[in-house]
Amino acid sequence: MARWTSVITTAGQGLIAAAAGKTFHFTKAQCGSGTVDSSALEAQTAVTGFQKTLSITAISGLNNVMKLRLQLNNTSVTTGFSLYQIGIFAQLDTNVEVLFQLIQADTPDSIPSAADSPNYVNDYIVNTTVANASSITATIDSAAYATVGMVTDASTTVKGMVQLSSVTDSTSEALAATPAAVKLAYDAAAAVQTIAANSASTASTAQSTADSAASSLASHTADTVIHVTADNKTAWNSKAAGDHTHSGVYEPVDADIMRKDVAQTMTAALVAGGTQTEDAEQVRNIVILAAGTTDFSGVDNNTLIFVKEA
Repeated sequence: MARWTSVITTAGQGLIAAAAGKTFHFTKAQCGSGTVDSSALEAQTAVTGFQKTLSITAISGLNNVMKLRLQLNNTSVTTGFSLYQIGIFAQLDTNVEVLFQLIQADTPDSIPSAADSPNYVNDYIVNTTVANASSITATIDSAAYATVGMVTDASTTVKGMVQLSSVTDSTSEALAATPAAVKLAYDAAAAVQTIAANSASTASTAQSTADSAASSLASHTADTVIHVTADNKTAWNSKAAGDHTHSGVYEPVDADIMRKDVAQTMTAALVAGGTQTEDAEQVRNIVILAAGTTDFSGVDNNTLIFVKEA
């Protein structure tokens, strides 16, 4: 790791002395491949062994302590070199710029050529102090490469770099959801929506069933024709008591002739074929004879005879 020696040059000290009430402006940065004795650094007015101009990509600070971000790329470097010095140039208002600060490394950075390492980029952070100026500005190179170091972390109020995440239960405001996380959340919401829709359908069906039952009950209750009223019962009970009585003993009557559980008694003479007369007796058998039969001598007594019509 290189150890850097940094000084405010004699010309730079003159800028600070004259900066009261004026705008202090950083104009550019340069790098060189040469070195000088550390005791001679303050007197330098240019970098030793100039190689390339660096871009100023950002400036920030607090209480006159400033931080400059510099960027070196090898786009125009045809031959690699060892970077020993970095110089910061500045001016007051519109006056002539001077070498304000010079930084020298004990161990150089090796800068490759564009052919050897295309798109090589290296960032440097330089801290400096500027007192008395009314404002401090810098010429920012908007065409410089954007590097990770140049991008700040994003927040709800600041644009910047953000980390992706596939979790669906985080409350972080510094992470960004991936499509996978969005899909999981969507599927969960869709499932809940389906359940809600099914529940609503079930509830609607139940309500319709309940409404139908209530309507049927109301119609049934309002129909006085199909119900036995107290008046009906009173009328029927008085009817039964007034019209007949039950002794508990069965008395055969003429209407009981065909009852199988009662001995059948004929109370009047039956005429068989119009030629034979039977006294009132019990009927033991029934026969059906062919049409035109007139001879019943073969039929047992106490038999009821039917002759088919011709």
